[in-house]
Amino acid sequence: MRKRTFLLLIAALILACGLVGAQFVGSATYTQPLYGSYENVPTADGTANVVQRDVVGNKTDAAAAGAVSTTESLMAYIKQIVGGQITVDSLQDVPTKDAVTNLYIRDVVGIKTDSAAAGAVSETESLVAYAKQNVGANIVIDGLMDVPIADAVTNLYMRDVVGIKTDAAAAGAVSATESLMAYAKQLITDDLRSNGQNGLTWYVDANIGASGAGTSWTAAFKTMAEAFAVIGSGDTIRFRGKILEQLTTPAQVFDVTVIGAGNRPRHADSTPAGGEEATNSWTEPAEEAAATPLVKVQQQGWRFENILFYGGDDNSCIQFFRDGSSGDDERDGSHGEVIGCKFASGYDGIEDSGGTSNVLIKDCVIASMTNYALKHTTGAGIGNLLDWRIKDNDFYLNANWMGAWGSNGAIITGNTVINTTTLLIDTSSGTRNTVVGNVFNIAAASFDPDGNVTGDATDVWSNTLLDGIETGLPAN
Repeated sequence: MRKRTFLLLIAALILACGLVGAQFVGSATYTQPLYGSYENVPTADGTANVVQRDVVGNKTDAAAAGAVSTTESLMAYIKQIVGGQITVDSLQDVPTKDAVTNLYIRDVVGIKTDSAAAGAVSETESLVAYAKQNVGANIVIDGLMDVPIADAVTNLYMRDVVGIKTDAAAAGAVSATESLMAYAKQLITDDLRSNGQNGLTWYVDANIGASGAGTSWTAAFKTMAEAFAVIGSGDTIRFRGKILEQLTTPAQVFDVTVIGAGNRPRHADSTPAGGEEATNSWTEPAEEAAATPLVKVQQQGWRFENILFYGGDDNSCIQFFRDGSSGDDERDGSHGEVIGCKFASGYDGIEDSGGTSNVLIKDCVIASMTNYALKHTTGAGIGNLLDWRIKDNDFYLNANWMGAWGSNGAIITGNTVINTTTLLIDTSSGTRNTVVGNVFNIAAASFDPDGNVTGDATDVWSNTLLDGIETGLPAN
């Protein structure tokens, strides 16, 4: 616009000069001296309006101001226009940071470095300030769309109310801390139970990144603890990958079966790739709880099948626990089963604590335990074990096989016991045990109390040794 206006003014000047020339060349009264005097510039700020030079003006004419008049020259108007354009151009410059002036559009727009507005609107903030306020608020809102941590008890935002997929199912009466996800899991599980569907199958895959609902391999739980939180009596848990947990079975939940994936129990190694998808293992976490079993069984009828266990340096892999309580408070891990499992290393393999009964250990391999392959701890329970069945297992390279096994009515048969370092077995504090059909790589001369093999007068013994079959109680 400025350029076009200026060009129009120049064109007007050229036209005016042409008219001057035409006036004097065509005039009958024209004389040379008179012509020369009309070419002289007029005085500055002259108001005369007689000849074209008065219209054009003088270079020193002051810029016109305000509205047009009948006395200003073209030079005055041009200076007014140029000065105005300079002022308009300067108003295109950005204002100072956080300016509160409100005179020009630049004040309304603001500058990139304006601080974000805060709180309610005002009459001093720029558009940039409000834009930054909105963007900051949207970032906060976006952050609140992230899922909360599992089982969070906070109640500040809607994400806390909704929860996360890995929230454990709620249990019992409602509370002020559970999420919708927790209640949904509770409702689904309770609905299945109400339809008589005890015996549900749950899935755990330690290889996955995030937990699902635990109802299939494609929607598996990531941890065994999540499965323990929802199982009911008679349920089954199938798992694969490496479990890194120390757990206690839930109270008043009975006859649960835990089955490891894979055809034979072995380490769930990821090298070669894919090995962790086909098999399973269970060991302690990096930050383990001292002297705490990998799994403590405190209710009856739990079964473990086809699992590789390897413990730490001060704990047992499986502990069957019994206390002296009664009624609903009774904790009794009797009638458990460990079938087809392998215990590859650790401190104790399988431990009885408190005197459980009718536990079956069958077709297992228990090796390289630095304390006991099978251990009995008196604990706070009944005392002696009762009617355990230890059949068809392989024990090798353990520091001790069974030690002081205070047992009544145990049947120990079909086992192979190789290279046990010190104490083998002592059933002298129990009665009516049957120890037959086992194989020991010990000579008959050492298969006696001096060789750490001791029985009770009510026992039945007959076993294969390095140099023959020996029937009858071990004797010196």
